[in-house]
Amino acid sequence: MSTAVFHRIAIVGLGGIGASLGLALKRAAYRARLVGIDNAESLSKAKQIGAVDDTCTSWQEGIAGADFVFLNTPMPEAERLIPQIARDLPEGAVLSDATPLKLKISNILRADEKRRFAYVGLHVLRPASEEGLEGASPRYCLRARRTPRQPSSGLKARDFSQGS
Repeated sequence: MSTAVFHRIAIVGLGGIGASLGLALKRAAYRARLVGIDNAESLSKAKQIGAVDDTCTSWQEGIAGADFVFLNTPMPEAERLIPQIARDLPEGAVLSDATPLKLKISNILRADEKRRFAYVGLHVLRPASEEGLEGASPRYCLRARRTPRQPSSGLKARDFSQGS
């Protein structure tokens, strides 16, 4: 059993990546309460495969009290939701996402001068042949890889290095 750093993890968007994260956390016996936020059909499937503990269709309700929020929505939806989620996130929480355009997300968040939470952008690789919740698998998450860190605006090339 792992010791939970986070106690309530909200996963906004339970497609293949969001559900895979839930399954990976369950497989690792991570003790946080996993809350899935999506439409009723996706929530039912995610609950059925064991990817989440609790479900709701309202992101406001779902992120209430969450200390980690993982956003897994298409980019246009993420651009709309992030400023709203940022406003409502509890102080000290962590926001992460699986969107492809990290600089765009960073710029949206940088505009929020009152931000009280941390942001960690993730990039999850999974085969296109396994799209959707039906292709969810814990094998896509929680594997350490050396990847280049993406520089944000204001950083020089010398400021970024290989992560681990």
